[in-house]
Amino acid sequence: MPGLSRAAATALGLRVAGAAMTYVFVIAMARLLSPADFGILATLMAASLFLSIAASAGQQLALLRFVPPLLARGQSDAATALAARAGLTAAAGNLVLWVLLAGAVMLADAFGQVQRGPLLAFGLLIVPLVGVIDFQAHLARAHRLITLAILPKDVLWRLISVILALVAAGLTGARPLPLGTVLAILIAVLAGLILALAASLRRRGLPSLRALRQAMRATPADDDWRRARGPLWGVSMAAVAFANIDVILAAALLGPGPAGLYFAANRIAQAPGFFQNSWNIVTGPVLSELHGADRRDALARTAAAASLQAFVPTLALALVLAALAGPVLTLFGTAFVAAQGVLWLLLAAAVMNTVFGPADLVLNMCGQDRAALRISLITTLGGVGLMLGLGLLHGATGIAAGVLISVSARKWLFWRTARIRLGLRVDVLGALGRNPIAQAVPCQPR
Repeated sequence: MPGLSRAAATALGLRVAGAAMTYVFVIAMARLLSPADFGILATLMAASLFLSIAASAGQQLALLRFVPPLLARGQSDAATALAARAGLTAAAGNLVLWVLLAGAVMLADAFGQVQRGPLLAFGLLIVPLVGVIDFQAHLARAHRLITLAILPKDVLWRLISVILALVAAGLTGARPLPLGTVLAILIAVLAGLILALAASLRRRGLPSLRALRQAMRATPADDDWRRARGPLWGVSMAAVAFANIDVILAAALLGPGPAGLYFAANRIAQAPGFFQNSWNIVTGPVLSELHGADRRDALARTAAAASLQAFVPTLALALVLAALAGPVLTLFGTAFVAAQGVLWLLLAAAVMNTVFGPADLVLNMCGQDRAALRISLITTLGGVGLMLGLGLLHGATGIAAGVLISVSARKWLFWRTARIRLGLRVDVLGALGRNPIAQAVPCQPR
């Protein structure tokens, strides 16, 4: 696993850099914009990924699921055709979404319900552009180009935008900086990065637009890809919703003060998850390739190794943060120490997210997308109900306890389904026991 370990380390470094740039971006924009304009920008940025995933119809996961096996079998034309169809689906969905959102904003402006409708419609261009660069990032992942998959979208976009915004503020002397200027910078930088990333992918052997059109005309659509579009879209949406619902519920139930405390604990508790996320980035295409080649033993070893490699550093960092919960929370302000119990529960949830291994990724990459969709929908709806109920009874602590219970149940269900349907053990104990294949369990169709 040395190659995967190096790739995961690269992904981890880039993800950490991206997280750091996010904080730099937020601080810089908060200082450059008026509070009202910063609120508008923050809402656009927060909503862009969710909306673009909704519009892309699961095509990011489709690239990881279907392209690597085709490339491994030497079917480059089929891989190119599938990527072209996936790209067309995602682009059309994002364009339609932007037209609908911009039209709604302009209509609301005409009836006096919102102000600066044309500016907001322009700013909403961030949504389809994020959809395009996120698609490019997943295409790069499918071809194992990890740096190109992370650096432009997660690091360079915010870094270059902050630099240009500071330059604009210095040249114009405007305080605060107009929202239109910042939106123009963000959109121009994102569009430029999309073009630069397309050129970089092309230089590394990925097909040109002309080749994509030719391959799509010459190669029939893959039936498995057609059947998987709905389930993969549902899984993508449920994953994004599940990852953010606790913060939304905290804001709705607790009021600004307690919600702020919860948000700080939530941000800290996300740090241990970088390890699993980094391994998922590099192992997803590998798992789909091994499944396509029917290399079950290698698939089991890869998933088990990824499980252990993610669990150990996650546990270590979670324990450190738990021990230093008070001082770490004090960095946000002395009042935030009150969120110590919430932080402990969320750190426990981060650890439980790795105990059962990457079973959800295994299901999606190995043709069990419909089973993954059922689990995603059930646990997302059940998790919302549990967090809501416990939040009403016990406040922020109740919401955090709901997160811990929901994450544990969700990951266990993924793990159990992977064992039943694929005959694989991808949990930490299976990895330690060097027995990732559950010999007694037959593999079942989806």
